[in-house]
Amino acid sequence: MTIPILTTTLVLDLPYGPHVPDPLTEGDGRTQAASVDRAVQRFTEDRARLYRSSDGQAVYGAAEMREREAALLEAFDREARRIAEEAQRTLTEAEQVLVQLTGSDPIDTLTEAERARANSLRAFVVEEAAELPLVQLVPRLRAALVTKDRAALTLWARYAGKRLDVEHRQPSAASSQDRAALATLVRELQGAVADPTAQTKREQALRRIQTARAVDMHLRRQRGELDGSRAQALNDARRHIRSAF
Repeated sequence: MTIPILTTTLVLDLPYGPHVPDPLTEGDGRTQAASVDRAVQRFTEDRARLYRSSDGQAVYGAAEMREREAALLEAFDREARRIAEEAQRTLTEAEQVLVQLTGSDPIDTLTEAERARANSLRAFVVEEAAELPLVQLVPRLRAALVTKDRAALTLWARYAGKRLDVEHRQPSAASSQDRAALATLVRELQGAVADPTAQTKREQALRRIQTARAVDMHLRRQRGELDGSRAQALNDARRHIRSAF
């Protein structure tokens, strides 16, 4: 079989189970599955014409039958390759979205004016976040959240987060309440500057990956039914199991 193998660059824990809709029943998955099924139907109908309807005997000699059936499989494979390549494009594009979301920097979402302001504030925020006692840093962060200043919020989210990492590794003399407050404020700051559409983009990308994989599996299962390789594999597995007992 000459259908390209679906290749992936990410290891993902995709949701599955009865609560997850079948990707082949909606959207692009349904469209691509229908293309597979039409190709199977064409192959089945064309192969049926190679046998007489009256008695089921082959219309041609053995050698020509093999050639004609091989030609039908090749025609199916051409359509299968097109579908497989489309599934690969879908998978690759969706994985690129996930990589971009994972490595995204809130600073990239700032306007030019906001970036200029962030650059002017950076040295101050870096020093304050690193040096202020938590008893002073915590109210400073609460005040920053109230301002809605995206440039300042982005910097505080980054450098207060670094301070939190330091507190985890080398706790200061601060109280446990102040450390807990710092952790809460860092989460709130990060949420304030996060891309509000990131979760939706991630869910859409994961659904596209599930669709690509489902289409690929459906395509290969149908191809195996056409040439008998799936039935042969199942028979081989059964023989192996029986021989083991």
